[in-house]
Amino acid sequence: METHSSKNVITAGFGNRIFMWNLDKHALMLYNSVGYVTDCIHSIASESFITTSENATIELWNNNKNKPIFTLPNAHSADFICSVAGIKGTDLLASGSTDSLVNIYKVNEETIEIIDKMLLPGSINGMKFADKGEILVCAQSVDQRLGRWQTRTTVPIGISIIRNELIH
Repeated sequence: METHSSKNVITAGFGNRIFMWNLDKHALMLYNSVGYVTDCIHSIASESFITTSENATIELWNNNKNKPIFTLPNAHSADFICSVAGIKGTDLLASGSTDSLVNIYKVNEETIEIIDKMLLPGSINGMKFADKGEILVCAQSVDQRLGRWQTRTTVPIGISIIRNELIH
């Protein structure tokens, strides 16, 4: 679930459907993902959002279209994307996976481009930028947040703090 604006909330469940709930109008907009199960949602701006799927796909959406306007396949070596973070109102996005990578993206109105990758051992199960975007906090674990399918016993469990050099 993601708060998209003061009147919209985006939700997804087990399946390839995403729902935007308009709280003022008591209305519902249905979006159909081309990916598999939608695992993460992040609001980019008042008119756009992204979703991630368990098949390592990231999709960029416009509020007014019920299909993605851009799809980035294999963003994480065909591994689950377990977490996503961004700074609302900016073009910066990060994703974490079971492949021990934190990917940093530039998002514009029509595309998503990988601009940096950082190695961080284990499954990156959660992430959050500080309010001004100066740091990215990542939660690491031996296995992904939804199950124990790829347990790595040599991985440290905890958090890592990454200084964000891309914010000026």
